Amino acid sequence: AASLNGSATLTVVAASPTSTQVTTATQNLQITLPQRTITINGTSTFTETVADNGGGVVVTTHHWTSPQIVVSSVRNARTSTFTLSNVDQTRAVTTTNGVISARTRSGTITIDAQLPNGSWTVTTATQGAVTYDANGVPTQGSWTITLPNNIIGITVVPGTLTVTADWGA
Repeated sequence: AASLNGSATLTVVAASPTSTQVTTATQNLQITLPQRTITINGTSTFTETVADNGGGVVVTTHHWTSPQIVVSSVRNARTSTFTLSNVDQTRAVTTTNGVISARTRSGTITIDAQLPNGSWTVTTATQGAVTYDANGVPTQGSWTITLPNNIIGITVVPGTLTVTADWGA
């Protein structure tokens, strides 16, 4: 049977009609399943703000930060560990009369994996804000994806997607 042990907290830091901020913390939160045990440790902060710009235009912004979240999985005495770090992500959604009319996203995140047969690290960062249309399709912006030995750049401008690679960076 599955079981859950450890500590998880959600703290409301601030709340108002236009803004909410919460922090989360897990300390040795263990999920035990018949063939695997998963352990979660880490902290994060989530902030949501809502700005009514008048004329039916509302912008909702979400901001997520975390110094580190570690998820470990043990199965058959083999451990896999995934670490999220350097998390600083912002997403804004604009609605006009209740319908999504624009989206933007910006920020950075690093994912590190330590696996039984190897390891890897990936850092993804936007270069300024990336804009999306109402359907979530990127329309303008750029990202940098940093891998252990290479850097990949992706740039979107209306009608064009450009991918660059720096092998051996």
